[in-house]
Amino acid sequence: MSSTRYTVTPNVQLITEALYDYAKQTGIDLTKHPSAKRLELLDSPDAVLRIFQERENAFGKFRNRSSVAEVQFSSVQGIFS
Repeated sequence: MSSTRYTVTPNVQLITEALYDYAKQTGIDLTKHPSAKRLELLDSPDAVLRIFQERENAFGKFRNRSSVAEVQFSSVQGIFS
């Protein structure tokens, strides 16, 4: 029977410790987040950056919709004032 040995690089160790500390402080385990599975499958820093860019774009669209809704609500609110 052969045994497999894994070498943990300093970067992996740092990230692992940061995730553990975050979960300990907040009670939120980021390794269970839906994006975590997606990030595990990536094979390059550029791929990770693309994921973050997608999330940033989605958040920007969300913020813009919220701003439009606030303007519309203010207009309706003005009618009843």
